[in-house]
Amino acid sequence: MNNLFKLLRWVLIPLFCIGGAIWLQHKQKTVWGLSEVERARLEKAKRDEKAKKARTAEIDEAKKAFFPKGTKVYVAGYEQLANFRRSAVVWENGNVLYRLGDNETDSEAFSVFVAGEDVYVAGYEDTKRLSDIGGGLQLARVWKNGVAQHLSEAGKGTPRFRSVFVSDGDVYVAGAELLPIDPNKAPSVMNRRFFATVWKNGKVLHRLKDGHTASSIFVVGKDVYVAGQRYTGNNNNHNNRSVTVWKNGKILHDLSIDNMPGEAGSIFVSNNDVYVAGWEMDANRRQFATVWKNGMPRYSIAPDKSSALATSVFVQGNDIYATGWEIVKVDYFSDPKWTGISRENATVWKNGDVLPLSGGRPLPSDNRGNPLPRTGEDIVSGQAMSIYVTGDNFWVVGNLNHANKKVATVWKNDGHIYLSDTKFESSASSVFVVQNIDINIVGGR
Repeated sequence: MNNLFKLLRWVLIPLFCIGGAIWLQHKQKTVWGLSEVERARLEKAKRDEKAKKARTAEIDEAKKAFFPKGTKVYVAGYEQLANFRRSAVVWENGNVLYRLGDNETDSEAFSVFVAGEDVYVAGYEDTKRLSDIGGGLQLARVWKNGVAQHLSEAGKGTPRFRSVFVSDGDVYVAGAELLPIDPNKAPSVMNRRFFATVWKNGKVLHRLKDGHTASSIFVVGKDVYVAGQRYTGNNNNHNNRSVTVWKNGKILHDLSIDNMPGEAGSIFVSNNDVYVAGWEMDANRRQFATVWKNGMPRYSIAPDKSSALATSVFVQGNDIYATGWEIVKVDYFSDPKWTGISRENATVWKNGDVLPLSGGRPLPSDNRGNPLPRTGEDIVSGQAMSIYVTGDNFWVVGNLNHANKKVATVWKNDGHIYLSDTKFESSASSVFVVQNIDINIVGGR
């Protein structure tokens, strides 16, 4: 009996284990059949995860190098989600700081302002959810540190907020509100229009005379400056709107020439001088990017036979920076298939001269200097929406066209980084920079 136990212990059991291992290995290779494939997939997944971590580390290092130590760059804009809804976003040094609104409704951030430790954003949030049938309403929003503020008088009409500015603890917002033209008449499409409006701490401060919309606001002490559009004729005709500056609710400058249409994108006040960036149209319907100083054009620019728009202005010392884009048409008349391709070149002007921005390439031309058409991904275009200047650096935000999609972008001088994944559309509208010193009144939108 003892010999039998010894046989089992020292011979049969080890043989059984070895045989089981051989059988299991054979089973994996022959019966299961997917083990090698699965192992290959597992190995690939591990390599991909390692590459992803390396890429993330590379991006993080690039961001650290891009954003100087002691500087915080806040950007407001939107990202498109997988459900194709727009989501209002605030980025801080390239990383998402706040995702505003509900992911099932559209939202967008137009303007950002930082006061102390608080981040203020103006924009909108839609009421229509994915499960809703029919249209929704765009609710004007001001967010403080990612939380929507309830404004007491927003809701009498249909307000739209475009720009936010904080001074001495007071929150100023510029925009417009859809209201009846004649409150004594029945509501109708013909009996309503947008009224340019300024709110202070949630209450209406000014209804701007004949104003259509207030695009940008700047506060100095007790003086409130606003740039926007004013009606000059038929309320429903956009060609009857001129660029206007208001100060404390009264018209300060009418900037349009001969009541030609135009639009203001940004206002900046420095040493009692009032600067506005926007565009105006000539008699040939051509748009010129324009910067006004104290009601007079400082410079007006457009590429040869094309158009340009200015969206933002910032003044540092004696230098005037503006940003926007040139609309360049690609004319190639010898090609019968030409359909009038055009592209938007993100542009920065300093005292009227173009500064280079990365991400765009000059259009190719033939031996006669005529531009040649480009299509698809070969067209690199973009829009520059807002500018902020600190020391020797100018910061610009907007978007670049990547594979026919807008991608939110921030430029520092002639370098840039994407703020968002290139899989879905995104764009940036406003930038605000805080350095390791206390900044009181600053510019931007």
